[in-house]
Amino acid sequence: PNKAERAECKALHKAYREEWLQELAPITRKGETYQEGFLHHLKLKNKSATALARLQEHPLFSSVRALECYALDVEQVGQLQTIGRLEELVIHAFEEFRQREVSIISLLAALPFRETLQRISFVTGENSRESVFLLRALWSELKAIFPKLTRWSLQTKGCFHFSFQADEA
Repeated sequence: PNKAERAECKALHKAYREEWLQELAPITRKGETYQEGFLHHLKLKNKSATALARLQEHPLFSSVRALECYALDVEQVGQLQTIGRLEELVIHAFEEFRQREVSIISLLAALPFRETLQRISFVTGENSRESVFLLRALWSELKAIFPKLTRWSLQTKGCFHFSFQADEA
């Protein structure tokens, strides 16, 4: 698309965002993307679990291929019944998993899109290399849960970005 077409798309998105997202609009951060007219990448707001519980069967989730959520909402994301073909998951506030009784592995193992997930990214407010070593140690468990997983990454507060491919971990 040329510059004028991009500007027109941006104006349409701004004007119709709420209408297009329907009930998902209040729990969605700006930055969602569409492919061929379908919702493709969705960014959930923090602490969206209560609203997600009411929207478990919402049809807009069925076209989502990339989802961003917060650690406290991962369990509820696992209850979404129409999100079966997710390829990428970004989990913000990864450090919150350590503050909970349940393990990250058990939460991830309960996700319904285990067969399709190819990429997982963890974003943390911590600036600790400990998280890198922890996640690297989890690779074999993650690979067992997600057979198509080829890449996972960690981004820390200090802008460190670590990315591992399947053959590197």
